[in-house]
Amino acid sequence: MSERGICSLCGHEKELSESHIIPKFVSSWIKCTSATGFMRLTPNINVRAQDGFKQYMLCQDCESLFSNWETSVANNILSITRGVKNESS
Repeated sequence: MSERGICSLCGHEKELSESHIIPKFVSSWIKCTSATGFMRLTPNINVRAQDGFKQYMLCQDCESLFSNWETSVANNILSITRGVKNESS
């Protein structure tokens, strides 16, 4: 899905992608390590969430930049991703 708007990173008017506010690999880790296998987000903690918050923020070019950085962080730096499949790429 996409919508037209101003990219929050490059400032150009383009089609915007739905960007994860918190990287997907972090959401995956939260689900994997939770007692229920689900996340619960406010304002209604009684509703299960399958994914983290997303917002139309970045064009595809800028989203790709973040995706590359995110994959590098998930695979090389953060130990919390051990045993969790990296779904961010």
